[in-house]
Amino acid sequence: MTALDLMLVPEDLGRDLPSEELFHDEWVIVMDRHHLSAPHGPSIDDLQALPWVLVRHSRTPADSAAQLLRLRGIEPWVQVSTETYLTVPPLVVGSDRLALVPTRLFDAAVDSRGLVSRPCPVPLAPLVQRMWWHRSTTTIRNTASSGTSS
Repeated sequence: MTALDLMLVPEDLGRDLPSEELFHDEWVIVMDRHHLSAPHGPSIDDLQALPWVLVRHSRTPADSAAQLLRLRGIEPWVQVSTETYLTVPPLVVGSDRLALVPTRLFDAAVDSRGLVSRPCPVPLAPLVQRMWWHRSTTTIRNTASSGTSS
């Protein structure tokens, strides 16, 4: 990490590095507005039986959607895999697929027309976004935030 100024990641790096929490977010299930489960939200059985769009990262964080579901005993049937949440809406709209996305992302999505979000029927740990930096930049960061120079 010494080659980076900072990293914004939704996981605990498990390292002794300085970090700051930026925000918490909750997860919602996203589906087509005409989906059979749209009026009331999916059941736990639906989470197992229906196809999913899952976001996969090159290094899967501990709080990825798939891992959160697996921790609750739910093995999602992955029909489509993508690398970014921004591609989720067009992969869900007009289909019977489900997706698990952060609430802020759904609320801010320009292309969320035709979709609805519903609470997940099982409790999931919130997404915690953190900013991490290397100790060698701490002095620079503290100096910049205090308005003084060295």
